[in-house]
Amino acid sequence: MNRGLNVERKKVSKPTGQLQSTNIGIKSILNPKTVIDIEQETVDLKNASNEKVDNDAFVHAWKDYALKAKREKNNSLYSNLSNANPQLGSDLIINITIKNSIALKEYEIQRPELVKFLRTKLKNHSIDIKHTVLENAKIEHHDSKSKFKKLLIENQSLEKFRKLFNLDIDS
Repeated sequence: MNRGLNVERKKVSKPTGQLQSTNIGIKSILNPKTVIDIEQETVDLKNASNEKVDNDAFVHAWKDYALKAKREKNNSLYSNLSNANPQLGSDLIINITIKNSIALKEYEIQRPELVKFLRTKLKNHSIDIKHTVLENAKIEHHDSKSKFKKLLIENQSLEKFRKLFNLDIDS
């Protein structure tokens, strides 16, 4: 039956139980990684070079770090950095906006590495990052009537269609 066919079987490795993922999960939130404090680094910030930073170089360095995160398959960090809307202040403080508390936790884990990357890339050790978190305090729960009323405000012709086709809005 299998005459002349020499098929080599694939060898299956033993599972390790470890996923190779850098995304945030329950374990990473409950047991956060220890973060090395930036002030504890061996770099003496007083003797470090502080070149002038222009906005174009800053934006380029920010995008480089975001792309580095994407290459390392950390898509959530890439998304957070891309949507952070970084603004470089005159005092070399970078102001960013973080969308929610989950993104904040991931940012806090990556912050020391990000600051170190920006300081070395831009050759200025006075750079620091400040953040604000946007939380939607109002969570709306809609039933079909309230959704229809909201859409009706945006488009008055919906009421005409509802009457024309004799539609009922379920609650």
